[in-house]
Amino acid sequence: WTRWRAFNAWATRVTDERRKREFLRKHATRVTKRHLAAGFATWGEKTRENTKKRSLMRRYVEKMSQRELRRAINGWLTHHDAAVSAKNLERRAALRMRRRRASRAFNSWVFIAERSRDARRLARRAVSKLRARVTADA
Repeated sequence: WTRWRAFNAWATRVTDERRKREFLRKHATRVTKRHLAAGFATWGEKTRENTKKRSLMRRYVEKMSQRELRRAINGWLTHHDAAVSAKNLERRAALRMRRRRASRAFNSWVFIAERSRDARRLARRAVSKLRARVTADA
């Protein structure tokens, strides 16, 4: 049991020492090669700036394309509404023309029916008068 504890303590210490050594090596390299570090820092900044610019450009392009799409849809809707209005107007005009024809036909029928009714009345009166004369003469 103590062997394991001793081994684990040794392994932990070795790992910690490796980390410290790596940390010191990185920083020592950075100190000795500052011009490289400055170049990498500048490169990192430029990369971040370019990423921001790309993001802004992407959003701008999306907005523009959405605006164009919206404009196209609005144009289509306007055209569609105008076409529907024209179609409704044509339909109403056709119905009005049909009603006019039906109205004329109905009015003609009423006129003819009234004339024939008047003619029948006239004929009945004439027949009645004729009968009255015939019965009066007899």
